[in-house]
Amino acid sequence: MNEKLSIEGIHLAPPNPGNITQLIIATFPLFVVFVYLLYDASTRSDQPIYNIEGDDDEEIINAWNSTPALIPLFDMMIVFMVFEGIFMLFLSYLVVFIPRRHRLMRSYLEKGESCLGDVKFENENKSNNKCLNRCRRRRKVYGEVVYPYRTTTSSDNDTEQQSNQVEIRKRVRLYQPYSRERTTILYIQHRPLSGQPKADVVIDILASENAQHQIQQMVWFSVVWLVFLLLGPLYLLYQMKELNPNLQDYENYELSKDLYIFVGILIIPFGSMIGMCLRWALYRHWIVNRGRRMNSNEDNNKSRNNNAEDSNKNKDNNYGEDVTLPSVFISELIGQKHSGEVSPKNNDMSSSKRSVISAEDLAAVTNDYSRMA
Repeated sequence: MNEKLSIEGIHLAPPNPGNITQLIIATFPLFVVFVYLLYDASTRSDQPIYNIEGDDDEEIINAWNSTPALIPLFDMMIVFMVFEGIFMLFLSYLVVFIPRRHRLMRSYLEKGESCLGDVKFENENKSNNKCLNRCRRRRKVYGEVVYPYRTTTSSDNDTEQQSNQVEIRKRVRLYQPYSRERTTILYIQHRPLSGQPKADVVIDILASENAQHQIQQMVWFSVVWLVFLLLGPLYLLYQMKELNPNLQDYENYELSKDLYIFVGILIIPFGSMIGMCLRWALYRHWIVNRGRRMNSNEDNNKSRNNNAEDSNKNKDNNYGEDVTLPSVFISELIGQKHSGEVSPKNNDMSSSKRSVISAEDLAAVTNDYSRMA
């Protein structure tokens, strides 16, 4: 199943999706606990407290003292419904989230558009602990894609169209944990913020296709667990109904029955499906609509304004730096300094020629010019 696919000269191997055997081994101790709870419920009729005849207080006290510590049947049913909710969420993830995510990734290859961009890997600081590094490699890896996107805007009279290019920056999940330059980026049509690296999309699709058989096995495994977790409370309700009427306050049959119908049969299944649909909507919004637009024209204008402000600051009388002045004015002042004469003629400040002098010459010329003034 570990096939390889070559794209742009790179051999891509999909991640190992795991197998159903690991899930069975992980949940077997839980199954043993539930079997023990059902066995404990089946022996309630043998306990003295459940075989009281009459309403004699002394007989009830003696029965309580001779009965070992027992787990209430109502508490057992709560445990069954809690794990029913967990397995129902897992099943809804398998049948709702994974197929829709696979179709979304497929749409990138079938209907998506492509461009060239960069991938910046978010490298984590490695530790000397080998176990910690191994756990980090098993976690999801993220990075940032940077790619251009050209937009077209029409003028007021709808006769001219202006094309602008924006830069898109987006955080994505990566299967290749390293940075790349000028690699293929795929995005959905009319969704400029949906960019994904093509190589990582192909790895994702290949892993999903290879895991289809395992996913089907997990679906049936979850269904079997849900049937068991729904039938278990029915047996507990039967045991509650067969109890002595004096113990109805301790094991409330009516409350347990209502809780099983409304929570176990209605709220947990439908709530899990609705919650997983909301989870998918948030995930799809992150994949398709989350990102940053950076207009290249605005960035260039902003950099020009910053450069203009810096040049204006450098024109102050700061003698610790070299300053640019008109060459005619400088040459005339320097010539007057050496000849001992000062003449205000030919001080043409509108000359376009400029030269750069050092801070010492500028200070000397400026001092002579201030004394002259």
